[in-house]
Amino acid sequence: MVPKGVTSCVGQIAMAPRDLPRDLNDSKHWRDRAAEMRVLANDMKEPKARAMVLSLADDYDKLADRAAERARRRAKAPSPIRRSGSLPI
Repeated sequence: MVPKGVTSCVGQIAMAPRDLPRDLNDSKHWRDRAAEMRVLANDMKEPKARAMVLSLADDYDKLADRAAERARRRAKAPSPIRRSGSLPI
């Protein structure tokens, strides 16, 4: 049984929806996960398992790249608040 508030997908780690936005946009989070996968892979003796874990690490790096790109775009975007302090219509 899946706990309330947690989504579950076969073959994927279940994440609570409230955790997703924070982690999704945090490039450090994804780089840390990639590093963890590489540490695990270094201890693996089975070549197929090692290759799969290293592939996961590469995927985490891609997620980190995307999160960093989103952060760059947000930093460049103009503020929605005008100098008068009111929101644009």
